[in-house]
This record gives sequence, C-alpha cells and structure tokens, in this order.
Amino acid sequence: QLQSVMRQHEVGEGEVIWRKGDEVLDVVLVGDARLAYRELADVRGATREDLEPFGPGALLVNVYALENRLRHELTLTAERAGTIFHVIGEDLLDFLDNNPGAFIWMRDTLVVC
Repeated sequence: QLQSVMRQHEVGEGEVIWRKGDEVLDVVLVGDARLAYRELADVRGATREDLEPFGPGALLVNVYALENRLRHELTLTAERAGTIFHVIGEDLLDFLDNNPGAFIWMRDTLVVC
C-alpha cells in the first residue's frame, strides 16, 4: 500500500534532503544512497553509532513531528549519491490510520527528525 504513494528521487552527493528549521513534511526511505546528519559530529555525547550514515532500507520518520507540524532539528544530507523514496506526511498519516500495527511500530521503533 505504501509503495503506491512513494516518489522516487535521485540525490547527488552533498544534496540536502531535510534542512534544520524546515517543517517536517515527509518520510524518507533510503534506496541505494547514503544519508547522514553531519551536525551530530559536534553534539556532545554522540556515539560512533550515532554518526553512522543511513544506508539502504533505512526509514527516516518522525510520526509525532508530522502530526504536530514540528521543525527539523538537524540537516539531513546525502553522503553518497543514489536513490531515495519520499512519502508525503499526509499520505503516511492516512496509511497509519488504516494500519494501526504499522503506526505502533513506527511510533516505538525509529524517531529521526
């Protein structure tokens, strides 16, 4: 179901996917690109795992931020060119309304903003 509302996007190395301060409007599923929050290197207490880029299959979603129209706290950048898939926030929220199990999984498993 969710595949029908995904938009494929080719990103170049260094391209900004989400900019700090912009409203959270969508969800990203990583295809063969590699994405990272570069600012994390400057965050006290960030672990090596925190600094690892997101690779194929990673789903970057913050349901709470989508529902409450919050802003991104960090800038997400492509470290390696490739494919990503966007899902518009409204489409994801409609999907989650009809799939409560997916909502619970996304709410409790991964929160990236």
